Amino acid sequence: MFLRGYLLPGELKNDMKILRICKHCGKDFIAQRAATQSCSDHCAKMYYKTKKRNEKIELSDKETHSIKLKPIEEIQAKEFLSVGDTAKLLNCSLRTIYRLINNGTINAVNLSERKTTIRRADIDALFTQPIKIHL
Repeated sequence: MFLRGYLLPGELKNDMKILRICKHCGKDFIAQRAATQSCSDHCAKMYYKTKKRNEKIELSDKETHSIKLKPIEEIQAKEFLSVGDTAKLLNCSLRTIYRLINNGTINAVNLSERKTTIRRADIDALFTQPIKIHL
């Protein structure tokens, strides 16, 4: 449609032909408008669904990643850690943490029979000490 000799946005003159490749099926087609991305209504709908599905998956992946990192960030902010928190921070098992406590490698305090607390500064100090080699 013409308006005083000007094209409206998205329209083409009748003699203009634009060769495009469909975003969904990959077939070549001649576009009716400059903004056309697909060869048919079916492909347009399928492309839209695929695009929305991929956006949802990407958003879900970002949320999952942030949820996984959140506990580590919270643990790093604490001054005193439980044995479980220490195991998550060092990426090892609870048994390994208890073994390090019994060896004296990690200093810990038993606040009660079921509550062992480790200072965050003691964990950080492990990585600043020189390596001890046992022969």
